[in-house]
Amino acid sequence: MSKPVNILGILATAVLLAMLTGCSNDNSGFNLSNWIRFSPPNAGFSVLLPSQPVEDKPSEGSASKKYRIITAMSEIAALAISYADQPNNAGFETDPMKILNAVANQAVEEQRGELLQKTNLKIQNYPGIGLRIRIKGGFFVRQQIFLVNRRLISLMVTAGSKGLDSAEAEKFFGSFRLQ
Repeated sequence: MSKPVNILGILATAVLLAMLTGCSNDNSGFNLSNWIRFSPPNAGFSVLLPSQPVEDKPSEGSASKKYRIITAMSEIAALAISYADQPNNAGFETDPMKILNAVANQAVEEQRGELLQKTNLKIQNYPGIGLRIRIKGGFFVRQQIFLVNRRLISLMVTAGSKGLDSAEAEKFFGSFRLQ
């Protein structure tokens, strides 16, 4: 069984974006009505974002060209979606939770973070895992990872502690739809 495709490099990108833009812990007065629905071609999902997304475009020769990363900034957080199709021999058919747990453990390990919470999730009939991770610099990550057929889809908010449960974070996670 091969390892799942690594889609967790997005964590470093989102954390860096959050630190560089100085995301605040206060989103009072932030307008949640101007968000745009984003649906990458052939991705099979859509999500609302507070700003025009930036999509990673891996080079043709890149070993990572099988996954895509989309980031967007809000006033309070860095938001990210990444997705990758798993190889046929990844074992997702026999034990999808094994794949999800491996990806969740990898997320915590790669960020040298502290796992605060891990919960099982579902979207339609597809399994998922929700994570809350404390990372360096006073930031936190709230992540939802789903296995939809062979595709791993990760949604992530990186922010200060109050940003994880903000109206923005709730709108982002709540707007995720499979197509």
